[in-house]
Amino acid sequence: MELKKKYIHMSHEKGRAMSQVTLDDDYNVPESKPDIVRIITTKGAIHLEEAKAETGHVLLRGNLGFQVLYRSDGEENNIAYLEGEIPFSETVNLDGAEEFDPVKATWDIEDLNIGIINSRKLSIRSLIVFHVQMDEVRDEEISYAMENEEDYEIRKENIEALQLVTAKKDADVREAIYHTCVEHHMPILEMKAASKSLEDVFLELTSQEGGTK
Repeated sequence: MELKKKYIHMSHEKGRAMSQVTLDDDYNVPESKPDIVRIITTKGAIHLEEAKAETGHVLLRGNLGFQVLYRSDGEENNIAYLEGEIPFSETVNLDGAEEFDPVKATWDIEDLNIGIINSRKLSIRSLIVFHVQMDEVRDEEISYAMENEEDYEIRKENIEALQLVTAKKDADVREAIYHTCVEHHMPILEMKAASKSLEDVFLELTSQEGGTK
């Protein structure tokens, strides 16, 4: 009995690393904006402009964008808004990294603290956690059929697999799904975004179980 074999391209994780970055800077209120009396609320977001692999490390460049809603005087209705950004450049050590390697980067803003220094100046302090990953494509040999198949009985069975993936609220779960599938040797044929309640998922699972009995 001889097996038919062929080579397929498979993605393998080459390496990953994590780095914590603290940004600490002052921001001058633009002349076009009124004085700050009290901060009402703040919001921040990371804008990654470059993630480049170099020998032994990955270079990340971008900025922390922030928005501030504030009261400009003691009057209830005098609300103002401003936005700004703080640039950053971070080197993340990663063994095995080589120039031109493809890099994926994700991040979490663990803390963002915006305070008033005076009516024309803010202090911006943030803690950001970066995760970087490199993949490489290898050729893997697989067996997919047998010679002289008419001499053998081939039985096939479709198996449904369920794997639970957890992530933080509003987080991009695609990376978590990718790592879970790689870990369990599950091929990814298609990935779609869908919004379902826990009740909908429970009903689907229970209906599938009922149909297999």
